[in-house]
Formats: sequence, C-alpha cells, structure tokens
Amino acid sequence: MCDLTCNKHCNKNTCSRDSGYCSAGCVPGYFGDKCDSACNSHCIQTCERTSGVCDACVDGNYGAKCTDTCSTGCGTLKCRQDNGECLDGCQTGWTGRQCAACSDGFYDINCTSRCNKNCLNELQCDAVNGTCLTGCKPGSRGEECSIEVVLKEEGRDIPAIVGAVVVGVLFIILLILVLILVLIKRRRRKRNKDFRNREFGNESKSQISRLDVQTDKVLMWNDKPGDSGVTPAGEADQAYENTDIQKADPKLEGGSDQDSLNTDEEAPDPAEGDNSGQVESSVNNEASITTEIGKSDKET
Repeated sequence: MCDLTCNKHCNKNTCSRDSGYCSAGCVPGYFGDKCDSACNSHCIQTCERTSGVCDACVDGNYGAKCTDTCSTGCGTLKCRQDNGECLDGCQTGWTGRQCAACSDGFYDINCTSRCNKNCLNELQCDAVNGTCLTGCKPGSRGEECSIEVVLKEEGRDIPAIVGAVVVGVLFIILLILVLILVLIKRRRRKRNKDFRNREFGNESKSQISRLDVQTDKVLMWNDKPGDSGVTPAGEADQAYENTDIQKADPKLEGGSDQDSLNTDEEAPDPAEGDNSGQVESSVNNEASITTEIGKSDKET
C-alpha cells in the first residue's frame, strides 16, 4: 500500500518497503536502522550506523560516542579518542598521561616542586606558581613565603638594637652618677671652706683679744707710779721744764748746777726702762699676730 514514507535521514531517501529500514544507509550525523538517531554533537559528522560510535571526535572530547572531555591540563586540548591520553603533554600544574592536577603540596611542570614549608598550610599552594593559598607562617612573607633569609637577617639586627639601647641607658645612668658625685664634692669643698673660714675667723678674733689684753696690761703698767713717786709722764714734764729753765737762764750752763741738771736728764728711771722693754715686746707680739692673721686670710 506504500502509505508510509522513508525517514528523511535515509541515504538517497530509500528504505525497505516492509520495515522502513534504510537500505542505503544514513546521511552523515545519524545512525540506526531507520536513521532516526543523531550522532553525538562531538562526533565529526559520521558515526557507526548501528551503535552510534563516532568515527572521530572534535578536539577536547574522547570516547566511543565522544561524550567524555579531555583533561583541561592537556597542552593542546587534544587527547586520544579511546583513552583520553593527552597527545601534546601537560600544562604547568598537571601531570600524568591524562594530565591530572597536582597532588596537594606540589606544583610546577609535571608537579615536580613542593610547596614552600613556610606556607601556613604546606599542602595548599597554587599548582602553577606555588603561591601559598592560606598565607604564610610567622617570620616569612611573600607570595611563596620564601623571604625567610631576609627576615633572619633582620632578626639578627634586633640584638644589636637592644644592645645599643642598653648601652645608651647605662651611659646616661653613669653620666648622672658622675654629675651627682661632682655636686657632692663641690658642696663638701664649699662646706669645708666655710668651716675653715669660721675657724680662722674665731682664731683671729681670739688673737686680737689676747693682743688687746696685753696692750691693756702695758697701758696699765705705764700708768703705775715709779719708785720716785713721779709717773713717767710727770718725769717727762719735769725734764721739759728743766730744759726750758736752762735756755732761759745762761748762768745755769756751767758749774755743778749744770752737771746736776744734766745728770738728772741723762739718768734713766729703772721703772721707765722696764716699761719701755715691755712696750717693745708688746709691739713685736702685735706685729707677729698681724702677720699670722694675714697668712690665714691668704690661705682662705
């Protein structure tokens, strides 16, 4: 009766009259008895008519029907259709035939490098460049936490800085102590000087007092009347009067009277001689005391 039409995907639009089987095959992209199933979109146009197995896959896919994806780590995104093995090697951060990602703790081409031990988590770093993903441990810095040597050198400067600070503080303390000692020494020197001044002043006053006492004694002795009953002052007045009488009366120049008068003038009074010696001794004592006072003032 031929009331049914062959599938449009039958090659040459021919099919079996009884079953509709495309006897001439299917157009590219379809498979099945009646060419009613489409090949996978990743197949290159054709696939096996009965199973749909792709004759070839587009780049990036593999498998019988090109349903699997090649690893993103493949160098050119090309892999074998049967097993997915990368045809041009792996990109950085990938390893193996199918270019699997690096295991934890490794990075670089074919995952041959270990993550830096200064990473906070040594098992987590970028598979391509080794950047620590969780940061660095204390005492290191940088993307790969690899500036350990610089930090150690900086750490060596810390004791030097601390030592310099300690030396500076000790120097300041020593300077303060020296200043205190100098001030104390100056005060002691001034106090000793004041004490010596007071001591020499008291001694000078004592010497002056003794001199005054000796002078008073001399004066009192001079005021004391002699054996003749006439004071030295009276004798001096009498001698002065006799001299005036001689000048007034020429008759008294010769004879016994003149000799008597001369004898009276030349004969010294014993009391007056003693008093004169005491006065001279007192004057000498006073000069000696004055010299000692002058020496004390100069030393002060």
